[in-house]
Amino acid sequence: MHDTPLTSGALTGAEFGDGRWIFIGTSGTVLTTTDFTTWNNQQLAYNLEKVFGSPPAAELLLAVAHGKGHWVISGRKHQLWSSTDGLTWQQAFTTGLTSSRARCYDLEFIGDRFWAVGESGTFLVSEPLTGAVERGPVGLVIRRNGTS
Repeated sequence: MHDTPLTSGALTGAEFGDGRWIFIGTSGTVLTTTDFTTWNNQQLAYNLEKVFGSPPAAELLLAVAHGKGHWVISGRKHQLWSSTDGLTWQQAFTTGLTSSRARCYDLEFIGDRFWAVGESGTFLVSEPLTGAVERGPVGLVIRRNGTS
């Protein structure tokens, strides 16, 4: 058992895929490990410059999912990040800059798509991931109450 905290904040989610564990939490914390001995500690930030002209701020991360060589993380500030290695992250989608203001509380990879659900009946679905893993962010399409 490892009884020394890896972060001072709360952990809010965990997922395993491609031989790697990813744990997410408060203050944008992303912890990754393949052996529970060596840890990579990162922080994702919400880019407020696009909206308010402010510097990036720490993010409360809500959900993490893995499928077909891709990782997706959702945050409280209506933002999603994507990674193909679980170590290098890029903003994949910002729901707060579109017609949706909903936070994504859960992410799942089902079949060949990522699915995200959130506030106000909003859900997001990715384009199908087929064949070889594509580099770059996973494209997500807003669907709200069954419409796109």
